[in-house]
Amino acid sequence: MEGALRDAERRLFKSEMEKIVMMLCASDTARVARTRLDALVFEAFTAFYDEMLLTIDLCRKDPEEVYSLLPPVIDSARFLWERVLDLPYGRLEIVRPEEALPLIYRLLTTGTDAGQNTEVTES
Repeated sequence: MEGALRDAERRLFKSEMEKIVMMLCASDTARVARTRLDALVFEAFTAFYDEMLLTIDLCRKDPEEVYSLLPPVIDSARFLWERVLDLPYGRLEIVRPEEALPLIYRLLTTGTDAGQNTEVTES
């Protein structure tokens, strides 16, 4: 199953991520210093995505831990991408922790999207 999911991610997102990297390079915002380094940005994204989901899963028993465990994951991914793309420190914003963490906490504690009406009503 994991192989199929990774293949689907590559088909759906890799070319789009590479286009974004190329646009950043064309605008002199980012710089890819090595051949095919842009392809590794996608691999870094999937590693971040996996690590983020694993960290969130660890927080299921104690949702408060999301506030201490997830920010270093986000910060490490940001740092990695900034280095790989030769961006100034702090230039890249992947996820806004002040927005994401409360949402993730609510999802862990209530199982819903915080205040969204999940009840199905018949018309």
